[in-house]
Amino acid sequence: MFKNQKNKFMRTALLGFIVLLILTGSCCQAYKEHIEILDLSGIWNFQLDPDNVGIEGKWFNKQLSDSIRLPGTTDENKKGILLGREKFQASS
Repeated sequence: MFKNQKNKFMRTALLGFIVLLILTGSCCQAYKEHIEILDLSGIWNFQLDPDNVGIEGKWFNKQLSDSIRLPGTTDENKKGILLGREKFQASS
């Protein structure tokens, strides 16, 4: 009798696991269908904020003094200080 109960439990657990896999797969597929990829490549307005005053100064409402190309880093765009190398001035 104990062996029969163990087999029934194993079948139920296996069935539950399969149902869980199916539900997880269908949820992931539904999520993937609603993902929108936004390409941020291009030239963006940019300004270094070494004194950390940009938020308080509401720079997000102002025209920034420089630009940067994305994808890329400040190092690749020669903006700011390159650690361990020479200093580049932000161009106007």
